[in-house]
Amino acid sequence: MSERAYHFWKGCEFIYGDVAIHYDATPVVKLIDMRWKTLKILAGAEQYFELPEMYTTSLFHRSLLDDVRTKQYGKVFTAHPQDANLGAISSSLEKKYLYSGIPLGWVGTSPKSAGMAVSAASRTESLDHQQTSDINSLQVEYTEKIKKSALPYHKFAGDFMFGSMILYFWQALLQTEELRSDRINKLLAGKITRIIILGCVMREMRNKKASHPSARILFLDIIRVNNCSLKQIRIAHWLVELIFAALWVPSLLIRGWRKTAKIVSNNYFIKRISLNKEKNVDLVLESARIATAIQSRKWIQLLSL
Repeated sequence: MSERAYHFWKGCEFIYGDVAIHYDATPVVKLIDMRWKTLKILAGAEQYFELPEMYTTSLFHRSLLDDVRTKQYGKVFTAHPQDANLGAISSSLEKKYLYSGIPLGWVGTSPKSAGMAVSAASRTESLDHQQTSDINSLQVEYTEKIKKSALPYHKFAGDFMFGSMILYFWQALLQTEELRSDRINKLLAGKITRIIILGCVMREMRNKKASHPSARILFLDIIRVNNCSLKQIRIAHWLVELIFAALWVPSLLIRGWRKTAKIVSNNYFIKRISLNKEKNVDLVLESARIATAIQSRKWIQLLSL
């Protein structure tokens, strides 16, 4: 997989800011440990978007998909949302993946996308009446599609519109059990794991700047479905907070060192286009300009050596 290049249509500003194009590139190619990445995603330290998901700047070998179909009786998709499902597939079948700091393609977001329906669930208080109405309609439409779909959503994750990235990925793992051993599956669905996961979800909720009015009610329902107590989840939450606090300074130093090294070496390329400055962005033209800029740095030739 690679770093993503982003394109945002007008109407996404209240979630993603005044950005039409966001492109970052650095000449890095490395192997990433899948198990460690998976643990960080389940803990909420990263999001599952940072896993290979095939259709979002990732490439899967055909043999991997054939393996999935064989193990899942002809099926590739077994869970909602599909991007989390693909992330669960890659993390279940591969120990490592190849990462490129140079984006392989664009990821687009529009006001009508499924991602907006979920992301906007907790932000409607910052919108005007028309925007709120449009988002509510989009959420209803998206929820109805999920209900009519043959793809399941695991009961342990509660209501789909609760909108937790941790729960989306965890339940996708639970729905792809044919891809892993019984021992790993029992660990993923075990009581201790459920308590830890929900403790991480509580931290995720508290770190959000705004929360949906019904978020607490939905979360209590999820705790009940998982046969856990609120006290257990709170204890797990504070243990997770302590671990994150202990790792905060080292991770800050590492990120600072990496950023400084990148700036000093001048091994990076950044392009931003504001929606206000460019009302009509031509992706074909911008792709050509970016490709020219990357080629002029001779990064591809250097990496191939």
